[in-house]
Amino acid sequence: MCQHKPNVYIDLSGWSPKYFPEIPVKYANSMLRKKMLFGSDWPAITPDRWLADFEQAGFRDEVRPSS
Repeated sequence: MCQHKPNVYIDLSGWSPKYFPEIPVKYANSMLRKKMLFGSDWPAITPDRWLADFEQAGFRDEVRPSS
């Protein structure tokens, strides 16, 4: 759906990146790289922990949010 609708995105907030299934990571690295939203779900997951887990999750540099 998010490939066909310009205002539809995939929101991965609420999970630690170390628990992301392989499929969302695979699609985020390819055809859905501009359709992913990332959030830390603070205070349940601290931003420092989320960023550390995100570094290990296998996302390509062009998918990673820039600061």
